[in-house]
Amino acid sequence: MNPDVKLDDWIKKLSAGLIWYKTRFFDRDNRFDDSIVIEKNSYPNYETPKDLSFFEKEYKKKMKLINIIENGKWINGWNDKKNIYPETIYTFYYKFIGKKLIIKYVFYQQFTFYNIIELSEKTLIKIKNLEPQ
Repeated sequence: MNPDVKLDDWIKKLSAGLIWYKTRFFDRDNRFDDSIVIEKNSYPNYETPKDLSFFEKEYKKKMKLINIIENGKWINGWNDKKNIYPETIYTFYYKFIGKKLIIKYVFYQQFTFYNIIELSEKTLIKIKNLEPQ
């Protein structure tokens, strides 16, 4: 993964599109721009620091956060019935924690992104009502 490429905005837009696709409902109270994107597989491209322990500290912080996010059950994401991507290319999962929706994207079975989004009560209800039972 190229560390100069910033995918955060693209992931946020992908999440907004998926939520709209699922609910067919636009709600300006959803906080997509303020959502948090965490990329599991790489680290910021800093100039080489004199003290390399910085990377170890960053790695430990990120892994601790990811372990918290991964705890619990994920729900398989919805797919467009006509244009289903093979899981080897793209898949996503989601779960709820309070008013937050966490979407886990996996690209090419090796690049994982998490998007933590605060959704409005109306959108949360719509998504939960459309969940498979």
